[in-house]
Amino acid sequence: ALGAPAVILSLTPGNLMRTEGLAVEAMIGTVVGSVVNIILDPVFIFGLGMGAGGAAIATVLGNLVTDIILVCFVLKQNLLAVFAIGIPASVTNLMQSLGMALMNRYLVQYGTDKVAAMGIAMKVNMIVMLIMVGFAFGAQPLIGYNYGAENRERLRKIIRFDLCVELVFSVVCAGLLALCAPQIMGIFMKDVGIIASGSLMLRCLLVSMPCAGVILVFTTVFQAAGKA
Repeated sequence: ALGAPAVILSLTPGNLMRTEGLAVEAMIGTVVGSVVNIILDPVFIFGLGMGAGGAAIATVLGNLVTDIILVCFVLKQNLLAVFAIGIPASVTNLMQSLGMALMNRYLVQYGTDKVAAMGIAMKVNMIVMLIMVGFAFGAQPLIGYNYGAENRERLRKIIRFDLCVELVFSVVCAGLLALCAPQIMGIFMKDVGIIASGSLMLRCLLVSMPCAGVILVFTTVFQAAGKA
């Protein structure tokens, strides 16, 4: 688990390089890391007597070598701009997770039933949010193409249409979910207290749904325009 970042990190530069047509360089990084893993396996397992734990450490170190090689290739090819565009999205996800963790931390003092109610409300809210994310990111290639072509009139039309879709969809879905909040909460829990608390929480979350739609549109606009 501690070595998971090293294992996951190799996926990004590897796929990035293949997308840029640098398949050989991506293969070199992967193969060298695998060879290091193969060599270290018997050393840690038998030589140092670490057993299965040694195999895990060897795997992590092999991936770490792959990371170093691939990152060096990426830096050499000047692909840092792609990472720059991805960083704001990563920060957004990180802050959402942090916000949720803090909210649960503060809710605990009001009872575990409130934490359970908020968990259900957040999941229901997330269903609508993910559909909105799909709409927003689906428009991103069009936004990027027209921004790059400097077709400002068409770009404005796309953004207006994108905003219209997000706002109408969010308002309709928020209205329907708010109306049926107790029934929706009742699908997951039969406790009257949790249904009441969860319904209020869900309705409060839904109020900001149109704002989330606007944020999604302009986040994708900035990303497509390279405004990290």
